[in-house]
Amino acid sequence: MIKIIFENPYFKIWYNKINIMTKEIILISSLSVISTLFGIGIAYLIVNYVKNPSIKKPLEATAIGYSAGIMVVLSLVELLWHPMQIANKFNVITWFIFGIIIIWLLDLILPHIHHFHEKAGERKYLLKLGLLIAVGFILHDFPEGMSIAGTYSISKEWGLLVGLSVALHNIPEEFAMSLPIIMLNNVKLLIIIGILSALAEPMGALIGIAVTSQYGVIIPYFTAFAGGAMIYIAVSELAPFGLKIKPEKYFAIGSIVGIISYFLLSYLL
Repeated sequence: MIKIIFENPYFKIWYNKINIMTKEIILISSLSVISTLFGIGIAYLIVNYVKNPSIKKPLEATAIGYSAGIMVVLSLVELLWHPMQIANKFNVITWFIFGIIIIWLLDLILPHIHHFHEKAGERKYLLKLGLLIAVGFILHDFPEGMSIAGTYSISKEWGLLVGLSVALHNIPEEFAMSLPIIMLNNVKLLIIIGILSALAEPMGALIGIAVTSQYGVIIPYFTAFAGGAMIYIAVSELAPFGLKIKPEKYFAIGSIVGIISYFLLSYLL
């Protein structure tokens, strides 16, 4: 019986389609590896080669603002509004809020010292800041990968837009994560966190593929959950970090550029 099923031409067509889609999803989600290298590389260059604070600080704040801007608009448009067009609106909003609550609870459970309240010495401050941002980003990289799998399984164009938008915002995000660790000159910690962050998204995509292939009906809700997780990180972690760098206008400029980049990418695709 099993042999008959596997030799059925319709089954082979379906299997090949699923197999190709899986490879494409993994390929798109693996752009996070390139994003991680770019983000860490930019942070390394700024810390070690840009000595003028009047140039360094605006660059840092702008990059963080860019990541926050593109994350917020991606969450609200692609991961909330679009699922509401194809599924029950109340359920989508519920899952979006559920994503916020879950990351908020993890935020409370995990050892967590907010950077703008930290009073310890500079090295201790930088270490805790780097670990804090890294944990937060790695936590939301998983649902990001899931959102790529979920949207791509519905529409290649939608999945590609989400995947490229995520890759774009990952560059300044990885920059924000690695900046304090590079300032500490802790190469070992940077490598460990960089690897975990780079692989979290493809792992999330694999989980998303497994879930959506079995329970396709939950894809819009799954996507909304990822959107809630992303917007919490943007508002709770990125915004306070970026606004801490004075003057705040550079964070605002970066946020605007991030939003414009998203809509430009959306138009091109």
